[in-house]
Amino acid sequence: MNTRCTSSQLYRQLGGVLAIDLLNENGNKFANYYYCNLQSGEYQEYLYHFMEQFDCNPSIYHVEDSWDNYFYMGQAIDSEYEHWLENNR
Repeated sequence: MNTRCTSSQLYRQLGGVLAIDLLNENGNKFANYYYCNLQSGEYQEYLYHFMEQFDCNPSIYHVEDSWDNYFYMGQAIDSEYEHWLENNR
């Protein structure tokens, strides 16, 4: 059985919901900062990083779900998380 999956595959397995109880306190704060501001519903830095990196025509949903794309975004997220930690200690 293959236990590796991309983030979009995991997201689908979770029913399309990244619930608050799946992350620790720091993880939830970072997710709110980087992915979507839960108070305003506005997308944050992640979407901008994603759209800068990939050809999103005709939409962001048409970007290939590949390991190369997964690893690229993983590096971007790790870098952003380190930056966030430095400014939120």
